[in-house]
Amino acid sequence: ESQSECLCVLWRVEHKIEDDWLKPSDIVPTPLTLSSLSIGDYSYNTTRVNELILSHMPHLKSLVIGTFSFNNTRIFSLYRLTSLETVLIRQTSFITSPLRRQDGEFYIANCPNLQSIEFHQYAFADYNFLTVNDLPSLQSILFGGGSFYYTPTLRLLSWFEWNHWRLAFPQLQNIIFGQYAFREINELTIASGLFFTTHIQTCHNCVSYSSTVRVFRVSFRQDG
Repeated sequence: ESQSECLCVLWRVEHKIEDDWLKPSDIVPTPLTLSSLSIGDYSYNTTRVNELILSHMPHLKSLVIGTFSFNNTRIFSLYRLTSLETVLIRQTSFITSPLRRQDGEFYIANCPNLQSIEFHQYAFADYNFLTVNDLPSLQSILFGGGSFYYTPTLRLLSWFEWNHWRLAFPQLQNIIFGQYAFREINELTIASGLFFTTHIQTCHNCVSYSSTVRVFRVSFRQDG
């Protein structure tokens, strides 16, 4: 892939930035060779960076976003990162307001080697949409306390073919929900592997669940 193809999505960030000093290369300096991307605390909180999409970075294995970063970014997407293994979003990042909003989209898909995702406290707290798809190697997800606080629906429904069975997240072993994660959720749907056990822990309503069923659905009542 050419340098221009690798950066084609990232340029959409620069188009929304009026400050000459901030460019996509400031965030991702060497996209074709970078194996680890770590963003420091209190970074890129300008209102100009309202969309960040990382894609087609063939060697990226680790992504870390520091505390209180990208707090005016309303679309964040990780797509076709074929080598990515771990994602860590530290506390109070990707949150603009303590109040409910109708925008905010986080999308992660087509990362075949991704094994672990961690969202720390209050990350994405005011995001309205979360899509997780096509992560066949995913083993664990941690939703820290207060993360995705206002997100109404969580569906983990990725599928792939294996011996004519359609299995969802075949490696998924642990899903942990911290206190007040998805506090305003209406529906949780998880398609776990047919022959594997997925352990689901939810702190805020004191439920612990283990199952080998293919689809597990929980509906939360807003009146307690």
